Amino acid sequence: MSKLPANMIQDLQNILKTFGLSPKEAQVYLGLLELGSSAVQKIARKSELPRASVYDILDELAKKGLVSTFAQKGVKHYTAENPEKLFKLAQDRARLLESALPQLQALYQSPQDRPMVRLFYGKEGMKVILEEVLESKSEFLTFSSAEDLFIVLDDYFPEFVKRRVALKIPARVITRDSAKARERKQLGSKELRQVRLISAAYDFHGMKMIFGNKVALFTFYKDLIAVLIESEELAKIERAQFELVWKTLSK
Repeated sequence: MSKLPANMIQDLQNILKTFGLSPKEAQVYLGLLELGSSAVQKIARKSELPRASVYDILDELAKKGLVSTFAQKGVKHYTAENPEKLFKLAQDRARLLESALPQLQALYQSPQDRPMVRLFYGKEGMKVILEEVLESKSEFLTFSSAEDLFIVLDDYFPEFVKRRVALKIPARVITRDSAKARERKQLGSKELRQVRLISAAYDFHGMKMIFGNKVALFTFYKDLIAVLIESEELAKIERAQFELVWKTLSK
């Protein structure tokens, strides 16, 4: 019988699995910790696993430095190493990963000119993108339907604007003519925002945002979906198109 409650043993097994042990390896290692030095037959009985399997598992644990062996009266016995060794093993792995982190980051930040595309669903997904807009701390350009924006994100967007202003991030907005759009235009100078209107006859329910090297597309109709594209070249193209339209509209 185990010295610990079954639920605690299960928790320990789960923790060991996160550090690279298989479920059966965790089961045998914990059993051996309780038994002390034991022969395979007793270990198999304790861990409730077939004897033949336990041999292989013990060999794997020995390779990981978690089990040692010795002979007693001609019978091979196994001993679990101090759990501190498992902790040191985890530390060594963490240091190894840390040493490789600069190279891994270089690979992550250099996608070899291929756009990175992420898809988000629902309001919470849209908020993730808007948080990235704030993190960029640079002017962003928007082509939108103001009425739809405030209907869908009414619980978040006003606070987003306050935070944007506090960070002194300017915005330029092209939006469909509506009461909400005219309100945004009127408040523009107070909220670091320039607004130019297009005819309400352009029927769409969404938004495009250009910031840094990213382009975000939102749909506010039926399914709430947002796509974020990270590409220096695509952002340049979208920015050029925005500037072209911006110059044709009255202030």
